[in-house]
Amino acid sequence: MRKSARRMLLAAMATALITGSTALTPATHARAAGLEDLACSAGATLAITSDLPHHWLWALAGGGQCVGLDAVYTANIAGSGTSTGLGLCDSSGVVVDLDIDMALTLTSTVTGQAKAEDDHWQSQVTTFPLSTAFTVVHNFITVGLGNLDTHIFIHCPPGGTPSTFLVWDQLENV
Repeated sequence: MRKSARRMLLAAMATALITGSTALTPATHARAAGLEDLACSAGATLAITSDLPHHWLWALAGGGQCVGLDAVYTANIAGSGTSTGLGLCDSSGVVVDLDIDMALTLTSTVTGQAKAEDDHWQSQVTTFPLSTAFTVVHNFITVGLGNLDTHIFIHCPPGGTPSTFLVWDQLENV
C-alpha cells in the first residue's frame, strides 16, 4: 500500500480515537481469536444527492484490494446510506450520523474463493469534503477504521468528480 494511503488511514484512526470511537484489537489477540487484520484500499464512484434540506443520500461502488498477514484479496464494494449535513458543502459545517450500508466481497487471489459480508461504515461526526473518517461496524461491533477522500479542491456535489479513494483497516474472520 502506498505511503500516502497509510498516512490517510493513520489520520482516520487518529480522528476516530479523538471522536471517541473504539480502538481495534491488537493483531496478536485478533489472530488468536480467529481474526485477520486486513489493510484495504479501493477506488470508487461516489454519488451524493440531497432529498431534504441537510439530509444527504450517499451511494458508492468500486473495487480494490485487501492485504492480510497470509493472503491478498480483491475487494468489491457497494453501498448506500444517509447523513445529516455535508460538512463544508452545506451550512452545517460537519457531517452527522453518517451510515452507509456496505456490501463487501473478498475474493482470494490464491484460491479464488469469495466471501461476502455486510458492514456499516458509520461516523457520529466527521468532515466532508477532502477527508471523511468512518468506523467499520459488523453485527453492532466496531471491527475497523477508515477514511474516504473525494471532491478535491472543495468541489461540492454535484460539482467536481464523483470519484473517491478509500482506505480502511478491519478485522475479518479467517
